[in-house]
Amino acid sequence: MESSDFKLSTKDKGGVRLNRLIDKLAILLICLMSLMMTDSFTAPVIIILAAIAVSTAVQLLTGTAAAAVLIAGFSLLCGAFPVTLCTMPLLLYDALWEKKWWLTAPAALALIKLSSLTAGQIMITLAAAAVAVIIYIRVSGLEQTVTKLTDLRDEVAGKNQQLAQQNILLAEAQDNEIHLATMKERNRIAREIHDNVGHMLTRSLLQSGALIVINKDEQLREPLESLRDTLDSAMTSIRASVHDLH
Repeated sequence: MESSDFKLSTKDKGGVRLNRLIDKLAILLICLMSLMMTDSFTAPVIIILAAIAVSTAVQLLTGTAAAAVLIAGFSLLCGAFPVTLCTMPLLLYDALWEKKWWLTAPAALALIKLSSLTAGQIMITLAAAAVAVIIYIRVSGLEQTVTKLTDLRDEVAGKNQQLAQQNILLAEAQDNEIHLATMKERNRIAREIHDNVGHMLTRSLLQSGALIVINKDEQLREPLESLRDTLDSAMTSIRASVHDLH
């Protein structure tokens, strides 16, 4: 049986990536609400595009050092450009999937220039961060459940395969037992033929020979000899049949 470790198929990986993209789209919409409160038009567009590009790259490079560097580097931008903090919930979601949420800690540098953000932006950003955490907990829990169910399915499939093999072995054993029982029955019949019929034919042959010796009537000699030959042929046939049965 293959290793019990859960391995997503290509189709399953595609489904997981699609689900993550949908979740990130929801988080991104909340971030956009915060960015729309910015007076400038150019800065929010650049920041949102940069956030999307970094988040996409992190998802493609998931599990690598490059993904961690991208998250940490984008977090550092919050110190220089506090408005970047509005898109950090999107990167926080990626950091949670990377099991390295602390990579977003440099975003706290934005607190130095927090006055450049409105109260509404701060509240929406906090709400987006909370949504990102909640979605991650929900989705990761579902994926763990799917993993357990898949492992259970594989285990059951393995047990069924073992059971099928055992059934085949049992069927073969049963066939062997039937064959042995048939052989034993044949041997029993052969012994009975040898012990009963053979002995009676042997006695008949002896009796016919004795009759030939003591017979004085020439007319009976030929019939008696014919009877002896017939009994001898029958004895030969019985011996051949017993030999074939064995």
